[in-house]
Amino acid sequence: MLRHFIILKVMNNDNAPLLIIIDDEIHVRESLSQFLREIGHYRTITFAEGNEALDWLKTHKCALCIVDIKMPGLNGIETILEIRKMHPQQKFIIFTGSRFQNIPDISEKVGIPEEFFVVKPLSTMEIFLDKISKLLNQ
Repeated sequence: MLRHFIILKVMNNDNAPLLIIIDDEIHVRESLSQFLREIGHYRTITFAEGNEALDWLKTHKCALCIVDIKMPGLNGIETILEIRKMHPQQKFIIFTGSRFQNIPDISEKVGIPEEFFVVKPLSTMEIFLDKISKLLNQ
């Protein structure tokens, strides 16, 4: 099985909250990672698939997971449910490209309020900063 590499992006502030981005689309995860590091002042790690993130989370913690729903292999719902087994208090933002998914059903299944779903494409990247700030300050 061909494994994707984990790409570590760390800014100078080691005390900044660490966010992980799990998305199979490289341009999505890399542009979001860069934005959050440069504008949001967060540290980020990106993963191309749910299993890679799960392996990393076995020995690490993060402040927040940003997860795509539709991914090959372990999808976003399955990934979130597995992460919750390891880290029940983990905070999430769901980043989905499908406007046709039943967001209320997914919200109930994974226990994430609909306000923390973001639908691609975004009208503004500030949406992420607002949601991240709200989650991290809860």
